[in-house]
Amino acid sequence: MAIIIMILGAAVGLIYVLTQGIDLAWQGHSAARRFSWLRKNKRRLIDDLHSPREAASILAVQIAAYEGALTNEQQNNIILKLQRIFVCNHAEAEELYGFGRFVLGEIGDASNQLSKIMAPILADCTADEQCDFVQMLEEIAEIGPPPNDIQRALITAVRRKLAMS
Repeated sequence: MAIIIMILGAAVGLIYVLTQGIDLAWQGHSAARRFSWLRKNKRRLIDDLHSPREAASILAVQIAAYEGALTNEQQNNIILKLQRIFVCNHAEAEELYGFGRFVLGEIGDASNQLSKIMAPILADCTADEQCDFVQMLEEIAEIGPPPNDIQRALITAVRRKLAMS
């Protein structure tokens, strides 16, 4: 009787190991297919950035995010400033804010991708609009505590890209 129980136990163990092996092989195959598809097709939003409004929203959110987690006050101020500078309604400004937050989630730090972000602003904005944009960034940096070194460095880099003093 003990031998039969041992044989049945070994058979159940073998079946369990085989099913786990098949499942693991299937997961490996699925992961390989997913990775291959992502490598061929994945593009970040920043790679297709053509709107100066979207580019400005990324930098506006980044300036505020350098102070830490964004507060409701910062979020509302950013939305109001986007609304003012782009002459858009509240819903559009909220969309731009959300876009900026999402892109920052993809890229991490906007200062590493500043050339890509600034390209639409350089191409499509007049000198006055560029000055308004830099002023907006400075106003956003002033929300809450005084601007820190990282915020000042990003504003300086933006000014440099725009060839402003």
